[in-house]
Amino acid sequence: MLITSFIPLWISILFVVFADNRQTDGSTLRAIVENGNIQTYFSLILVCVVLFSTTCVVLFLLSSCKQNRISGVGKITHARKSTTLATDFLLTYIMPLIAFDFTRNRDIALFLIYFALIAFLNIRNGNVYTNILFEVMGYKIFSCDIERKVAGKKYDVPSCVIISKKDLVGQVGQDFSYFDFNNDTYLHLQTPKEKR
Repeated sequence: MLITSFIPLWISILFVVFADNRQTDGSTLRAIVENGNIQTYFSLILVCVVLFSTTCVVLFLLSSCKQNRISGVGKITHARKSTTLATDFLLTYIMPLIAFDFTRNRDIALFLIYFALIAFLNIRNGNVYTNILFEVMGYKIFSCDIERKVAGKKYDVPSCVIISKKDLVGQVGQDFSYFDFNNDTYLHLQTPKEKR
């Protein structure tokens, strides 16, 4: 999900690399690949990684909804659409485009170090951001307080992230089925009863 969260950045980087290479010698995409340099190989690897990540996320979402991989049932006690995540995350898109020149080998190496650090921090802290792929598939991200039942006991989980196709703000006080990514990130799986 982290890779697909950066789709606007990846498209921007590919555009910059292609436009700068084409601008200098007017060559076609095939000629750029044949005369490959670090930027070309970086771009090709980037395309492969993004396509692989996008395919994995889409297949996971589709199979989770079809197979109904319910981890549990919870009750929403408070819900709000997550809007601050989008604004905070835009800084992570804009900063690399300003700070790095993707036509220079040194800047590509620095970007890879920067992105490895961002990836480490996001994965370690379980951060989930607004994702264009989710938007295209009809999902929204909500910040919710929920009540979970684990082994017959009720637990309150404040400020968790729920990815859902349904508007959860209007579902306060109702039960919902979910797939549990970790203890504070959930995918809302609508059962046939909930879809009605």
